[in-house]
Amino acid sequence: MKKFFIFTLLIFSSILFISCSNSKSGNSTPTVNLKNDFYEAVNYELLSSWTIPADKSSISHISNMDDIVSDRLNGLIEQAVSSNPVKEQDKDEYNIKALYETGMDWDTRNVSGFGLLQPYLDNIDAAATVKDLLKVNMDLNRKYGIAPIYAIAVQADIMNSNQNAYYMQVNFVLEKEKWQAEDPLFKTSFQEFIKKLWSINDKQQNAERVVQEVTNMMIEIAKQGLNADELGNPEKINNPFKMSEIPGKLNNNITVDDLIQYYGGSADDTVIIVQTTALAKLAEYLTEDNLLLLKNYMKTVIYQELADKVGLESYNAYLQYQAQIRGLPEVESVDKVMQEQIRNHLNFQLGRIYATKYVNEEIITNITKMVDDIRGIYRQRINNLSWMETATKAAAIDKLDKMQVVVGYDKNATWPQDLYVLYYTNKNEDGIYVNNLLADAEAAMNYMFENKAKPVNKSIISEAPQTVNAFYSQQHNKIIILAGILQSPFYSIDATIEENIGGIGTIIAHEITHAFDNQGSLYDANGNFGNSWWTAEDLAAYVKLQQKAIDYYNGFQIDNQYVNGTLTLSENIADLGAVSCVTEYAKNNHYNLQALYRAYAGIWAIKARPEYLASQLLIDNHAPGKIRANAVLSATDDFYTAFDIKETDGMYKPKEERPSIW
Repeated sequence: MKKFFIFTLLIFSSILFISCSNSKSGNSTPTVNLKNDFYEAVNYELLSSWTIPADKSSISHISNMDDIVSDRLNGLIEQAVSSNPVKEQDKDEYNIKALYETGMDWDTRNVSGFGLLQPYLDNIDAAATVKDLLKVNMDLNRKYGIAPIYAIAVQADIMNSNQNAYYMQVNFVLEKEKWQAEDPLFKTSFQEFIKKLWSINDKQQNAERVVQEVTNMMIEIAKQGLNADELGNPEKINNPFKMSEIPGKLNNNITVDDLIQYYGGSADDTVIIVQTTALAKLAEYLTEDNLLLLKNYMKTVIYQELADKVGLESYNAYLQYQAQIRGLPEVESVDKVMQEQIRNHLNFQLGRIYATKYVNEEIITNITKMVDDIRGIYRQRINNLSWMETATKAAAIDKLDKMQVVVGYDKNATWPQDLYVLYYTNKNEDGIYVNNLLADAEAAMNYMFENKAKPVNKSIISEAPQTVNAFYSQQHNKIIILAGILQSPFYSIDATIEENIGGIGTIIAHEITHAFDNQGSLYDANGNFGNSWWTAEDLAAYVKLQQKAIDYYNGFQIDNQYVNGTLTLSENIADLGAVSCVTEYAKNNHYNLQALYRAYAGIWAIKARPEYLASQLLIDNHAPGKIRANAVLSATDDFYTAFDIKETDGMYKPKEERPSIW
C-alpha cells in the first residue's frame, strides 16, 4: 500500500526505475547518418512526430505506456465509484470509492485544513524547549511516518536480509545536488513555493524571513549529506550505532527511554544512521537559541508535504511549483493530478483488480521462457570471463541460480493491504481526505514497528503489477518484470523476435546484470551485504573495469552537459551487460543483429524539456536515453561488424576505450 510518509528512508531493495531514463532529443535531420548518430537516425521519424504535451515534462514510450495504464486504472476507479461495494466483502473497491470521493470533495477539504495534524502544529508552536520539539517529531514520526527533522523506520537489515533493523535518516527536503546546483531553478522555485505556503497557512509570520532562514539551514545540512551516487552504496549508508548512542547524536535532547517509548526495542539495539555527517550538522542546530528556527523548519516541511493533500489554495501552489521546476508551459489541471495522486495511493487495491483483468497469461509464459533462456546465456558468459577466477565464478553462478524471477506479478505473494485491517472513512460518514491518508499511514507504521522483532516478510508484493517498470531487489536476489511494461515496443506477441529481444530481452538481461553491478555485487546469493564471495584479486580487477566504464561515460555529452559516469555507473554496467548478453543470444540463434540493435535504440526514444534533463543529470542514476543507446552500442564489438562502423564514423570508439565487463 502506498504510505503517507512525509519523509521516507532509502529503499534498500534498489528499485531501479527504467522509466527514469530520459533525454532531450528532436534536433536530428532527415539525412542523419546512423553511423554517426545511431539513436537519432533510428528514431528520427518518431521523434519528429512527437510533441511534448503542455502539462508534461517529456514524452517517451514509457510515458505513453503509463498513459495507457492510467486510462485503464481510471476506468477501474469509475467502476468502483459507481458501484455499491460492501465494506467487508469488497474491501478494495470500498476503499477506492471512499478515498476517491473524499479526495474530490474540495468543499470539505477547504474547511478541514490539516485535519488530524492540526494538534501537532499547535504543539510545535507551544513547545518551550528543543526537547519538547523533538518529542513532537518522534510522535509524528512514529504515528504517521512524518519526520520534519529526522526519521526512524524499520527495514530489512543490510547485513542480514532476514531480520529487521532500525534506520535513521535526516530530512533536508531537496536532494543535495539540487540545493547546490549551478542553475538556481530548483532552489529559488522551492523558496517561492514555501513562501506561498507560509502566507496561506500562517499569516502571522514574515514569510520572507522564515523562508530564508529555514532554507539556509536545509542547505547547510545538505552540504554534509551524501551525494546521489553514494546513497546507493551500502558501504556508505551502513553506519551502525547502539540505540544508547543516539541521544548523543542529537545533543542529548532526547533520552534512550524516549526512543524506547516511541519505537520499542532496547538500548542495545542497532540503529543504522544513513547519513552521519548530515546528522552531525543537524545536531549543531539543536540548541535553545535556535528554538524558533527549528519550529519554522518543522512547519515548513509539513506545509510543503501536505500541500497536495489539504485545501485548494495550497494545492494550486503545489501545481504551480511543479510546473515551474519541470518547465511546463501549462499548469496541470487539478482533477488530472488528483486522479494521479489517488491512483498512487490506491496502487495495490487497483493492482489486484488490474491483475485479474489485464494480465495476459500467454505473455507471462513467453517472457518466463525468455528469462530462462537469457539466464542460461548469462551462465555461459560468467564461465567464459577471462578476468574472474574459478572460485568467484562458482559463487556468481550460485547467485544466478538462486535468483528468483517474477513476471507480471507474484500470484503467491501477500498484497500489502492484507497485512492489516484498514477502511477509509467515506464521504457520507464525514470522511476527510487528509485524515484517510493519515489513518493509512498510522496502520502501516503500527505494522512496521510491531513486527520489528519478527523475521522479514519477504512475501509482500513490493510493486503493483500495472507499474511500467522492471527492477532487481538486492536484498531478495530477485528480478521482477511487471505486467505494466509488457507492452509495445518493449514486448508484443505480434512483434519480430529481434524486436522483442531488443526490447524486453535487454530489460531482462539488464535486471540480471544488476545482481553483479558495482552495488549488486556487494550482496551475496541470499541478499546479505558483504562481498565475501569475491577473491581479492577478482575484486581488484572488477574495480579497474568499473573505472574504465566511469571514464568512458564521463566523455559523453548531451546538450553540452557531461554525463556523470560515477552517478550512472550501476545502470551503465547493467546496460552494457544486457546488450552483450542479448547479442550472444541473437548470434546463437542466428537472429538479425541489425534489427536487434535498431529495436534497442528505439525503446529509449524520448523528447524532454531542458528542466527535466537538468534534474536527471544531477540526481538520476540512469544516463539519458540517447546515451543509453549510443554509448552501449559504441562499446559493442558486434555493432561495428553489423553496420560496418569505421574510424571516421561518429559512432566509432577506439577498441581500447570500450568497456566490457559481463
